[in-house]
Amino acid sequence: MWVVGCGAAGDRIGRHDSLRDAVYTAAQSAALAPRREVPGIVAGSRSRPADVFLPNWRRGQPMALDITVISSLQALTIHGSAVHPGHALTVARGRKMTAHTEECRASGVEFTPLVVEALGGWDHETISTIREVGQLLALRRGLFPGNTTQQLLQGLEVCL
Repeated sequence: MWVVGCGAAGDRIGRHDSLRDAVYTAAQSAALAPRREVPGIVAGSRSRPADVFLPNWRRGQPMALDITVISSLQALTIHGSAVHPGHALTVARGRKMTAHTEECRASGVEFTPLVVEALGGWDHETISTIREVGQLLALRRGLFPGNTTQQLLQGLEVCL
């Protein structure tokens, strides 16, 4: 369990990269013209809020998707996670929103963190965003949205 709780071993980075690549591939298949790890989204900043950047999302506005994997077993979250299910997800979402929302908004980019817990928990907003990508993917392929979205979520769970 140490590997899941400690990011030093690179396990969470590997999970992050696998999830990023799977989201990128799904967005690419849905014809969303995604780009990976785009620098310079926020003018005058070294900040990189987009693991996956979608230049034309809702209402034609660009979207920065920032994937984060957190462990509820780390010292910062273990006590809260023992009492409140989803505590680690809330901490991670809050941290990402604080770091990037305003600077992205000022640059005309919508910001959405995709937050997952190393032991398998998924943030509700993350699931909603993945479902949207799945629905667009189904539309592009001429498939039933429910099945396509379910397969996308299952594929992401395997990456985790």
